[in-house]
Amino acid sequence: MRVTDPADGGVSPASTFVRVVLVTWQATGLPSGLTLSSTGTLTGTPSAGSGSAAGTSYTASVTVRDANGATDASEVQLKVFTPPAITAPTIPNATESKALTSFTYTATGAPTLTWSATGLPTWATINASTGAVAGTPTSGSGSSNPTSYSFTVTVTDANGATATTGTQTLKVYKAPAITV
Repeated sequence: MRVTDPADGGVSPASTFVRVVLVTWQATGLPSGLTLSSTGTLTGTPSAGSGSAAGTSYTASVTVRDANGATDASEVQLKVFTPPAITAPTIPNATESKALTSFTYTATGAPTLTWSATGLPTWATINASTGAVAGTPTSGSGSSNPTSYSFTVTVTDANGATATTGTQTLKVYKAPAITV
């Protein structure tokens, strides 16, 4: 685009014309905790209670208005999920060379849940699908009588949201010695 500059009596090909259009954004029907910024960006964190494990649906109406009063509107579908929450089981004591009484973590969250653990002894595992911890303590794993193993458990829901327990403790006792 060429801009005519009367001061130099002609056209200045190096000039550029920039058109600035001011707009305002407005949204109604958003979940509590979410807002629409002045640039049209949806921001925030939905408030507690505004979602569910299966997802709570919201229909928001978004309107943009330019400086001349022209508007355009659209409906936006949102689904808010609650993040997972873990319920830790009572952890039984274990004895060397004897199968651990398995224990299972449970959680709320959008199915499907995936479980993992950090810090479990090498002889123990967590079932990624069920949250069950099982294993057989190896000989010597209870050498301190008891030996305490600290670990954490994490669950990830179908939306990628996670929850992690505080430090959990598994105690392993020496196997009883039989002398004849």
